Amino acid sequence: MQKLLKKLAVREPDSHKGDFGRLALWAGSEKMSGCLLLAALGALRSGVGILECISVPEALGPIRYRAPEAVMTPLSGDFAKDLGTVFSHAGRATAIALGPGLAGGDTAGINGAQLREAIGALSEECGCPAVIDADALSAIGTDAGILSGFAGRAVLTPHPGELSKLTGLSADEIKSDREKACREYAKKCGCVVLLKGYGTVISDGARSTLNMNGNPYMARGGSGDILTGIIGSLLAQGFSPFDAARLGACLHGGAGDIACEELGLSMLPSDIPERIGRFINGKI
Repeated sequence: MQKLLKKLAVREPDSHKGDFGRLALWAGSEKMSGCLLLAALGALRSGVGILECISVPEALGPIRYRAPEAVMTPLSGDFAKDLGTVFSHAGRATAIALGPGLAGGDTAGINGAQLREAIGALSEECGCPAVIDADALSAIGTDAGILSGFAGRAVLTPHPGELSKLTGLSADEIKSDREKACREYAKKCGCVVLLKGYGTVISDGARSTLNMNGNPYMARGGSGDILTGIIGSLLAQGFSPFDAARLGACLHGGAGDIACEELGLSMLPSDIPERIGRFINGKI
């Protein structure tokens, strides 16, 4: 992990923003505008060169004030037109991140059906690495074939409930052998899978590793959105999916531990991103 941390943090004096990737972040909705902001803060604080936030205007509003470094691309609400916009911007990105808040929690209804269609199209049309989380995972359901075009270049970040929807296994079955459930689904879908929770498991189907930092005060809505942004940032900067997942989990948990030491029960997910740099500085 030390080698990965140094690769991330050490930069040449003549570096410019183009050296550190362009992340297209497709997240948020009118109902869940905070998902986009939290993912954006995770991406920006972990070093991406250019961040483009693609979302509805209601979700872009907080970005203007809390993350002014990001480029904003508004969507119209017309699905076909918006999908074209996403394709266009994903086509010039070095990585994409999608899922948090996208369907406003309605993954069983029309929003979920449209999102499932979009994921299948992106898997075939967009050739860059991707991190897929939250509503996007729920929309996929047990149809792992939707992910075939993402094989070898995507990271999925489910919690046990989301992995249950992907595999058809019960949450209790998953929790009884987290490493096995994670590894077997990674092998099935051809992607890296990061199973969130105490003792985060990361597997590409052949290799598996655990991340043991982090703390129970991070168990709040929004923490996972930050992780999505971090991993997307690392993919955009050229880390392999497996390395982006394990380094992302380490940064997320390590920064969360610093926030816990300072704030205890009062820590919020939004306290995590600004402590990523402090965590890295303490390790290299």
